[in-house]
Amino acid sequence: MVMLVALMSAASTVEATESPSDVPAKGASDTLIAPANAGEYRMTPGDHVAIVVYNEPQLSGDFIVDDAGKLLMPLLGAVPIGGLTQGEAQKLIQDRLAEGILVQPTVSLRIKEYRPVSIFGNVKKPGSYPFQFGQTVRAVIASAGGEGRLAELPGAAMSEYILADERVRLLETRRLGLLVRKLRLVAQQNESPQFMVPQLIGFDTGSTKIGMYYSAENEVFSSEMEAHRQQLSLLQRQQPRLEAEMTALTKQLASEQRRTNFIKTRVAELDEYKNKGLVRTYVLNEQQREEARAGSEVARLEADIASLERQMGDLDIRIEEAKAAFKRQVMNGLQETLQNLREIEVTLQTSRDLRDYRAEDAGIRDEDPSKNTIMISRTTQQGANTFKASYDTIVEPGDVIEVKRKIPEATGRPALSNEASLPQ
Repeated sequence: MVMLVALMSAASTVEATESPSDVPAKGASDTLIAPANAGEYRMTPGDHVAIVVYNEPQLSGDFIVDDAGKLLMPLLGAVPIGGLTQGEAQKLIQDRLAEGILVQPTVSLRIKEYRPVSIFGNVKKPGSYPFQFGQTVRAVIASAGGEGRLAELPGAAMSEYILADERVRLLETRRLGLLVRKLRLVAQQNESPQFMVPQLIGFDTGSTKIGMYYSAENEVFSSEMEAHRQQLSLLQRQQPRLEAEMTALTKQLASEQRRTNFIKTRVAELDEYKNKGLVRTYVLNEQQREEARAGSEVARLEADIASLERQMGDLDIRIEEAKAAFKRQVMNGLQETLQNLREIEVTLQTSRDLRDYRAEDAGIRDEDPSKNTIMISRTTQQGANTFKASYDTIVEPGDVIEVKRKIPEATGRPALSNEASLPQ
């Protein structure tokens, strides 16, 4: 009996000695933040332990450390072993049993299964996986089916890729149409005599699509510019007529003013003769009536000239308003086109990324590890810690691994006619 007890105690000591220690990140770059957990492994919620109480099968069995860090055992109830090493937990249970329950109890505690390692993010099978000593992040990713999105059936993955590719093509086609429309609006804004499509970087200017869009926009350009020219011409043709009327009325007014002045002189003479008794009164009265009629005609001509001046001013305003309305129409269309271009650029980048994902799922393109960032969340006695890791970082029980796909850097667009910005 003494030899058996000694052997069991020695085995327990060996197991406690061989418990894993917290291994720092291996192979990580100098910028990685690795937790410094030295010493033996300590019990944490989620660990499965096998406890053998010698000669007491009813007290032995498999137990799980609960969220409070306790084991619920027969007779003992809740035993707090969270944060204890394997040897400390074994001794605590043994001491509890010796407190009036068993005489010189012998207890063996073995960690049967450590907390699982969880992984999510850019992996095909996210979830929890059994912990193994010496396991690296690369091995956990392999257990999760490798990098990439959730695994789908090959046929479904190919269908999703085709839809994503079609979406990209539609957006690119719409973007091309908006670029050609922008060029047409800029030509209208500059009142260019004709609409030409310059070299569009990134597009084949001889393609059928560009020809189709150019033909449609050129037709709009021709019709709108012709309508604008006709409207201005119609207004401007009224200017010569008004100017001719103004010239005629001005001459007539000058003639009438000379006649009026002559009559005034004649009236003054007759008035002098009348005072001398040389002219009858009715003769003077007749000349005075003629003077009044001449004055009335001068007033009428002046009123007609003022009316013509007002009409000519109104005509100038209408011409300027027509020009301003056309420019306003072009500017509104240009701003709307540029806004749609900006939205297309954003949506197109997202759609291209989605197409890349779908291509990887369908096996058309391999996943690029350099596009991923690995973060590990680890809970220790000191608290929770999240740090950047590498593929060769050693994982520990309960680690939560997140494989995040890096956001691609925005690529600059050529600053030519296909740039979604207002013209300078």
